[in-house]
Amino acid sequence: MNTYINSYICTYKDIIKNKNSLSASTYQKININCKKLKKIKDYFSRDLDNSDKGFEPGSISYIGNSKYKFVRSKALQNNLFICDIKKNTFKPIHQKHFKKNNFKINDVLITKDSNVGASGILKNSTKNLCFSGAFLRVPLKKEDKFYVYSFLKSKFYFEQLKFLIPKGSTLSHGKDIIFEAQIPDLHVSDQRRVDLEFLIRLRTLYEQRVKFKSKIIKEIIKHEIENNQKQKKFIFNFPNYKDIYLSKRLDSSTYSYDYKKNNFEIMNYKFGYNDLNSHGYRGIRGSSLEINSIKVRLDSDVYKKNFYKLVIPTNISEYFTVTETNYIGTPVKLKTIRKGDIIFGGEGFSKGRSYVVCDDEENIATNYHGIRIVNNKSNLDDSIFVNCFLSFWRDKGMIDAIGVGGSGGHCSPEYFHMILIPNFKENIKKKIKEIYLSNSEIDLKKIKKKFKGYFFNLGIYELDLLMQKIDQLIKKKQDEILFNKKIN
Repeated sequence: MNTYINSYICTYKDIIKNKNSLSASTYQKININCKKLKKIKDYFSRDLDNSDKGFEPGSISYIGNSKYKFVRSKALQNNLFICDIKKNTFKPIHQKHFKKNNFKINDVLITKDSNVGASGILKNSTKNLCFSGAFLRVPLKKEDKFYVYSFLKSKFYFEQLKFLIPKGSTLSHGKDIIFEAQIPDLHVSDQRRVDLEFLIRLRTLYEQRVKFKSKIIKEIIKHEIENNQKQKKFIFNFPNYKDIYLSKRLDSSTYSYDYKKNNFEIMNYKFGYNDLNSHGYRGIRGSSLEINSIKVRLDSDVYKKNFYKLVIPTNISEYFTVTETNYIGTPVKLKTIRKGDIIFGGEGFSKGRSYVVCDDEENIATNYHGIRIVNNKSNLDDSIFVNCFLSFWRDKGMIDAIGVGGSGGHCSPEYFHMILIPNFKENIKKKIKEIYLSNSEIDLKKIKKKFKGYFFNLGIYELDLLMQKIDQLIKKKQDEILFNKKIN
């Protein structure tokens, strides 16, 4: 793995200069060839002021339902370029606690607390949104926005944060220390900068499209279930001893109103249902990648011959995309994933995130936390549908309920019989598949010519592959700038 920061042997004079700090991270330096650097704050159009800050209404303001929403810092993720404002990243709040802010569409936002340095471009209307005090708006000059933002998403930026932020301190008192990091100072007409800005705009555009298409798929699933119910009505009952004995579960989640109602709608679906196992799928754990298991392990963030491509749950988004691709070399033969198999997050906060392999790629593997859901029917259309339904079910909180330990627990294959899959007709599955996978040719040469128009006919899977390619090109272009040389 490449690094941009190196340690150096410090002198007594260095220690005095750094206020007697003995922290090793203090004595690190940027190791690049680009000599002309500029602090991020020097790209500001003005000084930071109160209009650039979020606020804290306090948990007392939270209510069950409201059109006014308090956006939390988890709406910004390192692997997403757009602010992800959805059900699990905001809290409905009472109108009297709502405070209108000055954030606007296309503003660049960054977090100074919690997931420090995470950033995103705001694409939502802010009419009924207010933002956590962890947020800062980055008041960039218009002509610098996409260039600076590209480096806010870079490894180069986050490596600098590691030694800029004192260990043991919190950034809640760090003021604008996150803007002390430096990036290359290039003229606006420099072709490398122009190319980088174009890639960022393109990457953002494709991410928007993926989110839009994933929303349509989930609306199709919701509409199909709700509009094809039998006459039977749902009646909620508390569990009795027999229910508990048969389920062998004492946790309350599977006896809740929401869980029972959601399951009822599947069992009441007029075209029937099967559990995941009966539907033709079985769960197999991925390989353990611990050194004590595989003995030798070489990691790379670029493709190397005979290396395994790793698709792990933490690098799968909630929109069916792979946010980061890594490769691993080992003499030990790993369990591989074939076309039509689904990778399913078994543990932690990535539990239930899923991704279906749609190509005949060789040497794709996952880790032990990734469950390979094997398609015994070798039907790609059905796998795409099941993958989309699992994501829909996860959004409903059903994967958390079925698993053990809540949102941070696990959902191992032994619970897969509890995942009920509706028997959608083939025309509905086909409709979902066409949104997910278009089988369109990906031609990078067409992108620049058709900037906005090219992506309309692409499915989520193709858009994901494009975003992965664009992410690689962004990193390559940044390294060319940082090391001042052409990189093959």
